[in-house]
Amino acid sequence: LPYLNGVRIDNEGVEVMLNLQPVTNENFTWSVDFNIAKNKATVKELPGTLDRVELSDALVSGSVAQGAAFLGGSLFGINGNVWKRNDAGQLLLDNNGYPQVNSTNQYIGDRNPDWTGGITNTLTYKTFSFSFLWDIRVGGDIYNATENTLVRSGLSTKTLDRGQTRVFEGIIESTGEANTKEVVLDQNYYQTIYPFQGYDFVEDGSWLRLRYVTLTYNLPTRMLGKTPISNLQVFGTGRNLLLFTNYSGVDPEVSGSGAGVGGSGSFGFDNLGIPATRGFDIGLRLTL
Repeated sequence: LPYLNGVRIDNEGVEVMLNLQPVTNENFTWSVDFNIAKNKATVKELPGTLDRVELSDALVSGSVAQGAAFLGGSLFGINGNVWKRNDAGQLLLDNNGYPQVNSTNQYIGDRNPDWTGGITNTLTYKTFSFSFLWDIRVGGDIYNATENTLVRSGLSTKTLDRGQTRVFEGIIESTGEANTKEVVLDQNYYQTIYPFQGYDFVEDGSWLRLRYVTLTYNLPTRMLGKTPISNLQVFGTGRNLLLFTNYSGVDPEVSGSGAGVGGSGSFGFDNLGIPATRGFDIGLRLTL
């Protein structure tokens, strides 16, 4: 198969790191590390007349959405199905009054976060040390393919109005007349119409996460006696303890890789994946 490396990408970013020590004395030290990073990858050129390059390894919800690089836009965009509309933005409905899927996919989101950061606090009192990291992400869209699957199965809160009727605002495409037809939001609608547009399943992936907490005890050197050990620490660590987010899924920290979607281009797709687990470690650390 022929290959063409004809893409030009501008990658711009900045990272700032800052260390502070608000308190330092003989028995107690408080140290704070700040880290903020921002990166933007913009597609400047594509071969020929292409306006996007679709990533076939990042395809979810039966091809409703996939990762794509958009000309003049993000390298980490989301290319998805949308409902058919006219130039004025009005829905173009079928003769029964239901929305129709546009034959051409469109840009529906950007998976790249606006910025990321972390705040690490370390408090040391005599032979004890306590540290914890707050992990921050602002912006970056997530395509919730898990929610899409739940909709098709009738298990999503988006289907709570099933069985009710609705008149979609728009025009009947075949006649050009304003729609007045009442339709039922039934099982057929939630299995064959609604989940085949992608933008209702794109969500903000911002989070504030307590990434880890560690408590360490350093044994005094006098307790080590004449052993060959020069330093001995006992520690306990808790990981992924708290998560604050408006994302409706289990965890916005997703890659999408797995049976449904794979490859390096799949981050930002929540596709029936297993979220990060909460873990606890207890251990010894020694220096000879």
